[in-house]
Order: sequence, then structure tokens, then C-alpha cells
Amino acid sequence: MDRIEFLVKGSASEPYQVVFIKIVGGLTAHCTCQAGLKGSYCKHRIGILEGNAVGIVSANKEHISIVAQWFKGSKLEKIMALIKSKESEIESLASELEKLRKDFAQKMRKAA
Repeated sequence: MDRIEFLVKGSASEPYQVVFIKIVGGLTAHCTCQAGLKGSYCKHRIGILEGNAVGIVSANKEHISIVAQWFKGSKLEKIMALIKSKESEIESLASELEKLRKDFAQKMRKAA
């Protein structure tokens, strides 16, 4: 099996078609959602790559493990790890920024 297709419930009335194809050194993934059609970051593909079966309405949820095997050790897995790391950094910086803003606002009130 070199191609696995899932039907995933999204915001549209019809489920999106998410297709993974095994290639040398990894896999490709396509989705019929608006982001997927534009070639953008698509939560349906990412969800499946993360092992998440939420929203899958096709009867082949067990195939997520096969996709995970294709993904493991691929260049895509390395890039996703970098994305997750940067997302975590952004969340941490946003929290730090919010604390600094609150501190600044408090000190402005006291100085007045």
C-alpha cells in the first residue's frame, strides 16, 4: 500500500479528502480543504501526521499508524519538529511580553 486516503469532517458540508502517498524517503500529502488547495499549512494533514483521528469519518482510522511509519525519519518530520519548537518559543515569548506589559502598566499608574 503506497497510497492512503482519509475522509475528514471539516467546516464544509462534505468531508475533505486527505491523501498520503508514500515516496522514497517519506511521503506527500494533499487535502481538498481551502488551505490544502492553496498549498498552505493544513490542520487536517497535520492532525493525521500527529496521530489524531478526530474528524476522520472514513472507516480506515487504523491506517494512521501506516502514515506515521512513512512520516517517521522523513524530512517532513524534521521540519514539523522545528515548527513545533518555534511555536513553543512564540508562546513563551508572548507570555513574557504580556507579563512585561502588565508590569509596565502597573508602574505607570504608581508613577502618576
